[in-house]
Amino acid sequence: MGTYPRQKRMSDYISDITISIVNTNNRDIVLQCLESLYSTAGDLSLQVVVVNNACSDGSTAAIRARFRQVEIIEQNLLSGFSTNNNLAFVRAKGRYLLMLNDDTIVHPDALQKLIAFMGAHPEVGVVGPKLMNKDGSWQPSFGYKLNPLHEGLDPLWEYIHPRRPTDQPVEVGCVSGACMFIRSAVAQVTGYLDTRFDPIYSEEIDWCYRIVKAGYKIFYVPDAIVTHLGGSTMDRASTQRFIRIHEKKAVLFRKHYHISAVLIYKVTLLVANLIKLVYWAVLCGYKQQEAREEVEAHWKLIKRIPYM
Repeated sequence: MGTYPRQKRMSDYISDITISIVNTNNRDIVLQCLESLYSTAGDLSLQVVVVNNACSDGSTAAIRARFRQVEIIEQNLLSGFSTNNNLAFVRAKGRYLLMLNDDTIVHPDALQKLIAFMGAHPEVGVVGPKLMNKDGSWQPSFGYKLNPLHEGLDPLWEYIHPRRPTDQPVEVGCVSGACMFIRSAVAQVTGYLDTRFDPIYSEEIDWCYRIVKAGYKIFYVPDAIVTHLGGSTMDRASTQRFIRIHEKKAVLFRKHYHISAVLIYKVTLLVANLIKLVYWAVLCGYKQQEAREEVEAHWKLIKRIPYM
């Protein structure tokens, strides 16, 4: 479960931002991320903590050679996203926390704009920047209030009620865990990430939900920009990832909602995936490679749904 540390005094904050980065054998990518941080930090004081998650690619030596100021935590055993970030957060000395993917590139003034927005809006506990793909296109960077029916219909619901780019800050239900900016004082109240969501998925949604429940707002701040390369830290087994995403959403509904919400989510998910399975098997032709892979993925998820 989430870690609940002692309440810190203002004098305990000796940095502007504590940045947690989890790296799993992405040496060159994490070096690029660190370079973007330090080249854009300006006058901000950063405490950067990199958790090397069972790395065997020389990441530790490479980081120490180029960024001696970075604190490194070496995990000998492969651990989950929440567990690893919490290791960094318990060391935090910053007024703000930044959970940042290793496959990100921070643009100039992004950190300054996030801090400025927080300073002007004390009621806000979390902000997220505009995330961009490598080609410069917009990447969905936030989510709306959780709804079991909508989540069960995803990605169909995204077509019905799409998230669209906006040039103005907007209040949202959650922001992407690829770059999530939190007040340390708020994290002291809510606790950090809940490790029941390990190895990955939905941990940032759960944290945002708890922060909103504690009385704070969450905003998407589009004038702060971060490129998220995406996929570099993901499990390449797409079917396994597909199933895991939905399993963790079931955990989310079970934790925060009535059992009826879990049942609505499961039934909607079942019906939606049966329709998708038929679509790929009949309309797209089962002999095609893509259709076979889709049918296999949906069938595996359908069999898993009762046990979520």
